[in-house]
Parts: sequence; C-alpha cells; structure tokens
Amino acid sequence: MLKNLKPSEVQLIAVIIGLALIYCSFTFGFKKISAKTDVLKQENATLQSRKDELEQKRAHIAEYEAQAEEDALQGRKILDTMPEKITMERSIRYTLDIMEKCSINVSSISIGGTNAAYTFTNVDGSTENTPVVSATNVTCNYSGSYNAIKEAVKELNTGDTRVRIDDISASYDTSTGSLSGTATLSVFTVSGGVGRAYEVPDFDVNVGKDNIFGSVTDNAQLTQ
Repeated sequence: MLKNLKPSEVQLIAVIIGLALIYCSFTFGFKKISAKTDVLKQENATLQSRKDELEQKRAHIAEYEAQAEEDALQGRKILDTMPEKITMERSIRYTLDIMEKCSINVSSISIGGTNAAYTFTNVDGSTENTPVVSATNVTCNYSGSYNAIKEAVKELNTGDTRVRIDDISASYDTSTGSLSGTATLSVFTVSGGVGRAYEVPDFDVNVGKDNIFGSVTDNAQLTQ
C-alpha cells in the first residue's frame, strides 16, 4: 500500500505517527510523573510538619526534663506514703496514733481482704516483675466529738500513710453528746521494693484484759 503513495505522503504519515507517539508518551508519562509529584509533595509536607514539631520540642527540652524530674519526685512522694505491707499490729499502731492525736476513741478494728488497685507496666507494655499497688480493707468502730472526728478524717486524708475513706456512718448519742459509728477504709500498699520499708511498730501500752484501744485515753483502767 505504501508503494502507491508519494514520498511526500509517506513522510507526512511518518510525521503524524511520530507526533502521535510523542503525544501519547507525554500524556501518559506526564500523568504518572504528576501523580508521583503529588505523593512526594504530601510526604514532604508530612516530614516538614514532623520536623517543625521536633524542633519545637527540642527548643523546650530543658523544660520537659525539669517537668519529668518534678513528676518523678511527686511520684516518689506518693510511693513513700505506701508501705510495702499492712499488718494487724501496724493497723493498731496507726489507729492508736490517730486516737492520741485527734482525741477519738476506737473500740474495734479488723482487716479484710486485699485487692490490686494499680499495676505498673514496663516500657514494652508488659507487667512482668513490676510493682503492684494494693488496697487493704480496714474497718473500725469509733466514737468521739464532732471536732475530734473531723480532725481524724483530716488526718486520714493528709497523713503520711495513703488511706481512702470508702464509707463512714455516724449516729448521735444523746447521753454522752458524742458521735459513734463505723468507718471503712482502704489502706494502700505497694510491692516490688518501691514502697516504704515495713517498720515493726512500738507499743507503749499496759498489758491487760481490757480493750487495748482504751489505754490511749484511760491507762488506769488497764492496770491489772
């Protein structure tokens, strides 16, 4: 068929085919390059944003370090309010101290169950060999004036032992003018050697058959 064409017509066809190839190459190639360019622009924008964020954090690194040290100090103070364990003798000594300081009477005290309240985690999110904060239930029956009970509650909330008041009941005694009731507390401890070391309490009370709690306010009754 090409033999029947004039040389000028063959050249024209060749030029048209060449232009078509150039157009196709440019059109489809440009679209691919354009799409890739858009992706690169988006990636560059993301990296630039991340770079700006890191530079901003770097400018405040001293402030972050100071805050981290302060947080660690506050965390240490909280852990220092938690003994490594709670025992009946420690509970009695703690109760006697509050009685003496706040002029409140406690007629009985009992220690209930212990439940995990918080578990620390490692950097990888695991809990293996990490400290555990536990809450031990302590119940006591008390009596005293309104001001004495108010001071006792304040001491429980602000003292050097981490205690939470879970429940408290009170009734007014018309014959004595005092309040009496039952308080349920949670005493927090922490395992793993990060809490306050357990100290065996000292007791400077007389030995007898009466209620040992009464010795704080009336030692004479305990002399046998």
